[in-house]
Amino acid sequence: MFQNSYIPYGGYWSTPFVKWQGSFANLHVLTFAVEIAKQALAARNVTPDPFSTLYLGNTVPALQSFYGAP
Repeated sequence: MFQNSYIPYGGYWSTPFVKWQGSFANLHVLTFAVEIAKQALAARNVTPDPFSTLYLGNTVPALQSFYGAP
């Protein structure tokens, strides 16, 4: 299924892995993920246009998180 999948060098990123406490406690996890993804793509001059599929996993389910991926 993933025979032609790859992550180009420098094209990877990760959100800060924290327990949702402290300064992140008031953030919605999906809204936060969107902002981090936008920043990561912009920093690498990558447009989101080529992406046709999104796989979303949640470690901390949030309100409406089941509607996070198309």
